[in-house]
Amino acid sequence: MRDYCEFKGWKLIALNVRTNHFHAMFPNFEKAKKVLGALKARATRVLREQGVVAPDQPVWTKGGGVTLIYDNDGLAAAVDYVRNRQ
Repeated sequence: MRDYCEFKGWKLIALNVRTNHFHAMFPNFEKAKKVLGALKARATRVLREQGVVAPDQPVWTKGGGVTLIYDNDGLAAAVDYVRNRQ
């Protein structure tokens, strides 16, 4: 996911990948839902290509949430949650 974000030019602040979901943080990102879908699709493709998951095996939970953060305190708390509280 980090490589894909770099390839796309998306500045990634924090990332935590779990077994069936992930948390990713981007600054001032207007197309968050589109990025969410792109990250899920790319990661699924790589996992299938590497034989980590079967072609018909679900990988991620459905949907996904996007939360906007408006101040530095909220940003610090969110980064801490993504990096350390999973």
